[in-house]
Amino acid sequence: MLTHAQRGRTPLACAVLALGCAVSHGAVRVESTVAPSAGNHNPGGSISVASLTGGFFRIHDSTVLAETGSFQFSGLDGAGAMQTMTYTFDGAAQSDYGLLRSRFRSTIDNAYFNAANTRWIDDHATGSPSYFTGQSFARFSDEITVQASGAAASISFGVRITGEISATPVGSAGQIVLWRELPSGGTSNFRTITNPGGSGPLLVDEIVQTPTFAITDGLAHIGLGLQSLVSFSLNDSGFPDGASHDISSDAFNTMRIVEMIVRDASGGVLEIHSVTGQSGLDYVAFVPTPGTGAILACSALLAGRRRRVA
Repeated sequence: MLTHAQRGRTPLACAVLALGCAVSHGAVRVESTVAPSAGNHNPGGSISVASLTGGFFRIHDSTVLAETGSFQFSGLDGAGAMQTMTYTFDGAAQSDYGLLRSRFRSTIDNAYFNAANTRWIDDHATGSPSYFTGQSFARFSDEITVQASGAAASISFGVRITGEISATPVGSAGQIVLWRELPSGGTSNFRTITNPGGSGPLLVDEIVQTPTFAITDGLAHIGLGLQSLVSFSLNDSGFPDGASHDISSDAFNTMRIVEMIVRDASGGVLEIHSVTGQSGLDYVAFVPTPGTGAILACSALLAGRRRRVA
C-alpha cells in the first residue's frame, strides 16, 4: 500500500533509467520524478523491470516531490518454505533552473529467492520479484541568451554535486548520474558515480564540467539532469534467505551550477557579459563566482574529488 497519494502519474513508457526518454526540444521547464520498480532476471542475464505503482510519480514545478510506499510479496525461499518479504521505498526530487536535487532509499526485509517462484514481471498478482530498482531524478530545460566579448559558439557549465551513497551489500548497487539533453531531444550521461556491491559508504563532492551546448545567433538550448538510483538483485549470493538490507543514493544536498565557460568557434574562452534564460533566471547572478574562464584552474583541482569512508 502506498503511503502518499500519487501526483501526475505518467505511464512507464521509457527504460528504467529514463535517460533515453525524448523531450520537446526548445521547451522551458522543470520536471521531478520518483519511480520504484521491480522485475525478474531473464535467461541470458537480461532483466525485465516494470513500475511497482503502475507509473511514475511526476510533477512539473519547483516544489519537492516526495513519495514513500511499501509492498509485500509471498513465495518460496531456497529451502521451499513459504515466506513473505517487504520492499519499502522513500524517494524525493526537486528541480529548479540551475539547481537539482534527488535521493532514493530502498529497504528489503526477509528477502527470499527460489527459481521455482512465479515471476512477478509475468504475474503482478502472485509473482515474486528477483530484482528491485528505484530512482529519483530531476531535470531542467531552458532557452538562454548569451552575450560575450566575442562571437560566442558554445557554452558549458561547471556543476557541483555533493551527496552520499550508503554502504552497498553484495547483490546491490547505488549510483548518482548526471546527464544532459541532446539536440535530438534525447539524453546522454556525462558523469556516473557508482558504489558497487560489497562497498562501504561513499561520500561525493565534485565539480564536474558538462559537455558543451551550441550557441547560434546568441541563443542556446540547455538541459541538465540529476538521477539517484539503487538496486537489489535477490538471486545473488549476497542475499541469503531472511536477509534484510537498506541502501540509499542521496544527492539531495544539491547539484548546482557554479561556473560557466563561453567559447568562440576556435575554442578560445570569452568574457561573459550576460546569460539570461527564458525561465527568468539571470545565470551570471546565480553563479557564486563571476562566470568567466578565470576559475577553470580552481575547478580543475576540485574535479573528481571523492572521499571513500571505510
